[in-house]
Amino acid sequence: MTRLDRFAKRTQRIMRDALLNGDLYNPHLFRTTKRLFYHAVTEYGIKSSGLCSIQKPVGMTKKNFRAKYDIDDDHYNPPEFTSLYMFAHPEKYLIDTPEALKNMTKIFDHSATTRMVTGTQNENLSKTSGKIEKGIIIKKALCPTNEKYSFIGIDVLYNIKTGQPISVKDCCYVPNTLIEWEKKFWNEEFKFPMKETTGLLEEFFS
Repeated sequence: MTRLDRFAKRTQRIMRDALLNGDLYNPHLFRTTKRLFYHAVTEYGIKSSGLCSIQKPVGMTKKNFRAKYDIDDDHYNPPEFTSLYMFAHPEKYLIDTPEALKNMTKIFDHSATTRMVTGTQNENLSKTSGKIEKGIIIKKALCPTNEKYSFIGIDVLYNIKTGQPISVKDCCYVPNTLIEWEKKFWNEEFKFPMKETTGLLEEFFS
């Protein structure tokens, strides 16, 4: 079992238990619960894609490049929102089956993988995000996850070693089911039942 496998399996168990306990639907525990996946990904550590929104000058070290151009690491698949998507689809990611664990491992890997962007770009990316408090939408996202780079003008990323350009569409993966659910969520077509109750997994264990 690889390190990724261990983290994915442990995270799946923790999120499953939280959902079964109804923690996500308790307004006082909502934020803590939706950040379980985020904390797991950050504890796992950054998995760099080696791709950057600007080209690194030939001969410049990566360390100097990051310092001079104020380079940040961005999680293209934001762990906190991805967490909500998985909580909304426990049959695909959280039940205790080999297939669900496989799905969890794949989405964990993608969420841990980062792209390099400038500090200004990272700030602009954060402005595209929505805001949720106690399960209630306070501010809608400006665009879907798979469009946030193009929304702020990033359409191409560059290999940090070779300088080779690659289209964002070809190197940044977001599950189609997440994109579809995300649109429903921000349009308030899907809502989490904010009350202390049994989680969505109950039907799968009955």
